[in-house]
Amino acid sequence: MKWLYVYFPQLYLDAYYHDTPSGQALALKKEHSHRILDCNQTAKDQGVSPGMLLNTAFCLCPLLKIDIWQPHQAYQAITRLARETAQLSSWIALDGEDGLYIEIASMREYFGSYAAIRNKLQRLFSDRYHYQIAAAPTPKCARLLSRSGNARGLSQARMLENLRKLPLHSLPHDERTQNRLDKLGLATLGDLMQLPTHDIAYRINPQLAQELAQVTGSEHWEPHPIEFPEDFTWSTDLEQEFDSLLPLRFPITHGLKKFCAFMQARCCTSQNLTLSLLANGKRCGAIQLSLAVPDSRLESWVYRLNASIEQIQLERPITGFHLKATDFIPLPRRSAELFKNTGKDEDSKSLLINRLAARLGIEHFHFINLSDDIRPERQTIYCSQSPEHAPEPDPFSLRPLWLLRSALPIDIAHYTLIRGPVRLSAGWIDNGKINRDYYIAKSAHQALHWIYLTPERRWMWHGIFA
Repeated sequence: MKWLYVYFPQLYLDAYYHDTPSGQALALKKEHSHRILDCNQTAKDQGVSPGMLLNTAFCLCPLLKIDIWQPHQAYQAITRLARETAQLSSWIALDGEDGLYIEIASMREYFGSYAAIRNKLQRLFSDRYHYQIAAAPTPKCARLLSRSGNARGLSQARMLENLRKLPLHSLPHDERTQNRLDKLGLATLGDLMQLPTHDIAYRINPQLAQELAQVTGSEHWEPHPIEFPEDFTWSTDLEQEFDSLLPLRFPITHGLKKFCAFMQARCCTSQNLTLSLLANGKRCGAIQLSLAVPDSRLESWVYRLNASIEQIQLERPITGFHLKATDFIPLPRRSAELFKNTGKDEDSKSLLINRLAARLGIEHFHFINLSDDIRPERQTIYCSQSPEHAPEPDPFSLRPLWLLRSALPIDIAHYTLIRGPVRLSAGWIDNGKINRDYYIAKSAHQALHWIYLTPERRWMWHGIFA
C-alpha cells in the first residue's frame, strides 16, 4: 500500500457544531440555496437528508435549525486536519473540503507497518470526527474505497474485490456518459475493467477511460501536495515592567508590521491574531484580536489593537509579549482586466468594516443578509460572516426600502392604488402563517406606500418606498 485516503463525511458539523445539544436538529445550506447541504443525525432520524428542499425538510422537522455553510470555514477545518496529519507524512493533499490524500510508502520505515500508521491516525481523529480510512496502491483507488465506506482493514484480494463491486457513478462522469453505460449494460467498475482501455475511450468517454486508468494504476497520477503557510510567531522582551498596555502601542505595532508583511509575502490573509502577555517569561494573559473580515493591511490591525488595549486593565505587570497566528486564508484573485475593477473599492469597504467592528466590538457586529423566507418581516437576517455574493434582486418584485417594525391599520379612502395585487402566502409550517395581497399605493401626501389587504378585508400599511 502506497497511499492512504481519509474521508470526513461530516467535517463541517464535527468542527463547528460539536457542542450542539443532542436533541437539536441542525442542517446546513449554501448561501442563496434552497436545498440541504448536510445535517446532523438528529435531523436524519426525522427524515431530513442532504439534497432535500428546505420546505420539505421543515415539513418533516418544524424545529429544524438552518445555518449557512461558509466556504472559508470549511477550508480552515480541512487545513487544520492536514496540519495535524503532517506529523505522519510529508505528502498531504486536499481533496475538496472533506478528504485528505496521504502518501505512506516513504514513511513506513519511520512508523512501521500500515497498521501502525492507521492506529496513529485513529488516535488523532477518533474522539472528534467521523471518518473513513482506506489504503491502496494508487491515490484515486484509495479515495474510491474510502468514500464507499467498506474498505476498513481489507486484504489486497478483498480490496480488489470491493473495488470491482463499486457502482460506476463512483467515477466522475456526465449524464451523457451514464446513458451510454446504461445502453451497454455496464453497472460496476468490474464490468468496465473487463473492457480494453481504448474501447472505453472510443465507445464511451475518453475522460472516463483516463479516470479508470488512474484508479487502477495503468496511468500515473499523484495529487498536488498542500503547501502550508508556516505559523506566524513573534515575541519580544521588555527592558522594564509595564502595568499598562498603552505605552506598548509602538512595540506591538512593530510586531503587527511583521505580521502583515508575513501575510503579504505569502498572498494570504487572516482574521485572528493572539497577543499573549508575558511576566518573567511566563504567560499571564492573552488578548484575541479578531477582525470582521480577513485582512492583511496594517491599518486594520492597528485600529483593532487600539480599540482593544484602551479597555484592558492588567492584573500584574508584564515584561514581554508574544504574537501568534495559525489560520490563514488564501488571498482571493483580483480581476485580470487592465483598467477596470482594481479592487480599491473592495479594500476600502473591508477597511471600514473592520474599523466599525473594532469600535463596536466584534461580538456586536453583524452582517445583513437575506433569508429564503418570503415573509417580509422575516426576510432580513443577521450573520457573523460577510456574505459571499450579494443576492440578485427580483426584477418582477418591487419591495420598499423602509419596512415598518409592525404593520399599521389605515383607511384605504386616503390612498390611490397604483400597482397590485401581489399575493404572499407562507408560514403554515411554523405557525407564522400569512395570506396577504400587497399593493403599491399613493398616500394623500403623495408618498408611495406598501400596503396589503388581509383575508378579513382589513388594510394595513407595511412599508415606504424611497
